[in-house]
Amino acid sequence: MPTEYGNKLLQDPSFPKKLEGVLNQIKPDAVYFSSIDGERGIYMIVNLQSADMIATIAEPLWMMFNCKLDFEPVMELADLQKGLQNIKK
Repeated sequence: MPTEYGNKLLQDPSFPKKLEGVLNQIKPDAVYFSSIDGERGIYMIVNLQSADMIATIAEPLWMMFNCKLDFEPVMELADLQKGLQNIKK
């Protein structure tokens, strides 16, 4: 999130409750706070059951944090094995 915007957010005494509310709405499997390109950042692991969940996750974060988002799809070993079975040889 942009530094200036983040500084204002952190001065708001209700910010921790707002953050908790957004995270409860998204229901991530894991959340990590760090810096990304020199600004405040959050890494979240979220199990997307369908592509429409991207909007459900992105919109509250954009509205609350005025941030940039990247989605990186990943798969477990079982998903990879299932996908490899569908490759025609």
